[in-house]
Amino acid sequence: METRRQTIAARLAAARKVPAVARLNAFFEGPVYPAFYAAVVLLTSLTGIEIFFFIFTTLIIVYTTLFCEDTKPLLTPVVMLVYAISWQHTFQPPYNSQFLSSPLSLATIGTCGGILAAVFMFRLIVFPPVRNFFKSRTYFGGGLVLFAAALVVNGLFYFNGKSVQDALLGLLIAFSFLFLFIYFYNTLRIGKDGALYFAYLFALVTAVILIQIAKVYLFDGVLREDGSINKDAVIMGWGSPNKVGVMLAMYLPAGFYLAYKCRHGWLWYLFAFVQMGGICLTLCRSAMLVGAAVTVAAAVVLSVVKSPQRTVIRAVNLAAVLAGIVLAVLFFDRIREMFSLLFERGFSDSGRFFIWKNGLQNFLREPLFGVGFYAPIVFDDPNWTYGFENWFLPDMYHNLFIQTIACCGLIGMLALVYHLAQVLYALTRRPTPERFFYFGTVVMILGTAMFENHIFHILPALLYSVVLLLWEKDMESETPLCSRRGKNGLFVFGK
Repeated sequence: METRRQTIAARLAAARKVPAVARLNAFFEGPVYPAFYAAVVLLTSLTGIEIFFFIFTTLIIVYTTLFCEDTKPLLTPVVMLVYAISWQHTFQPPYNSQFLSSPLSLATIGTCGGILAAVFMFRLIVFPPVRNFFKSRTYFGGGLVLFAAALVVNGLFYFNGKSVQDALLGLLIAFSFLFLFIYFYNTLRIGKDGALYFAYLFALVTAVILIQIAKVYLFDGVLREDGSINKDAVIMGWGSPNKVGVMLAMYLPAGFYLAYKCRHGWLWYLFAFVQMGGICLTLCRSAMLVGAAVTVAAAVVLSVVKSPQRTVIRAVNLAAVLAGIVLAVLFFDRIREMFSLLFERGFSDSGRFFIWKNGLQNFLREPLFGVGFYAPIVFDDPNWTYGFENWFLPDMYHNLFIQTIACCGLIGMLALVYHLAQVLYALTRRPTPERFFYFGTVVMILGTAMFENHIFHILPALLYSVVLLLWEKDMESETPLCSRRGKNGLFVFGK
């Protein structure tokens, strides 16, 4: 068996040396491929050719998984794939399309998913690992494993007739948090340079989302005749306004990191401010709040740390402050009209205090493993719901800690705290610009998770795990594993 595995791996390695294959691999590992894929994503979102896009993506992943030495090309679809869902095929109101749940779509998605699962397992089994997750001590692996395990056993002792659904959903969310971390840990060769590549992907997907926002503002009636914004019309094929704002916010730290690293960084700095403006146009208050905090922090840091762009960045900061004051004075009424919905609703809790209170009450009903994901949020009114239509996930608590302690109990909360302790510990290990970029992205995801539930959706969890993996790879590229063996047992995991 071992000989056969080695033979197959040798043949695939030999195939990489064929000139045509080598040129194609250079394309997939270079900077043009992500830009090309982003263009295809945008085109698909406008035209509704998802079936062809899914097949196209599957073919790319199969090829790169089998014939590329590094799994770096997989990062592009991981970050971008979901944004290809078109308006005409979204399951959300007012479109309410059944396309993605049609037999053709389900058959295509199921077939593509099965093929990808097989090729991923083939890669893990046949190719020699870069590092073996199951035989290594990692900075983040232990916490992720424990948190994933807590998600799987959610509601273990709370019998409400939905134990199977709880287990399946917990398994799906746990898979989202853990699988890509393990897969890339074993297969990804990129190390310290991963931050620039990942930030580049973030910039591309940010451009895609900003164009999609521009499309709904220009052509979909988001701006009313009185100048106010119809938030309910800020709908993408892949998300509602809050989801769009949170997704765009997750990519915000990339612009500031590129501003520090790149030769003409001030352009990326301006790009980050444009991105923050896009977040504001979604009227997602949690994304605006956390995004504003990160923007101010980044502006202060980049104005202080030594870099070739520091003088320009200081000038941009001063100009931004002055421009903000002038605009606020001259166009206050117009700005108020545009954001009238925000001013009318204010920054109230929007019912979240009620949800959080019920979450704590549900925790008290089953403190150890929680009540599970499918237990009713309002125990006295099991039919209470947000009213989301065509949504396959149950109602959630709009807070990472409330969600964890209500659904997974003390076991889940302890696992989450352990994981967050690992993150904070890793931040103290010789901070670098790359690690601050990763940490900033983690802060954006976790910060918005204090008011939203998107981290328990598939893509943000996948992205979160990949960010941690790249952070892990960055630290391992400078610190051999053997030098980390010692008294830090609380924050390491494995043999």
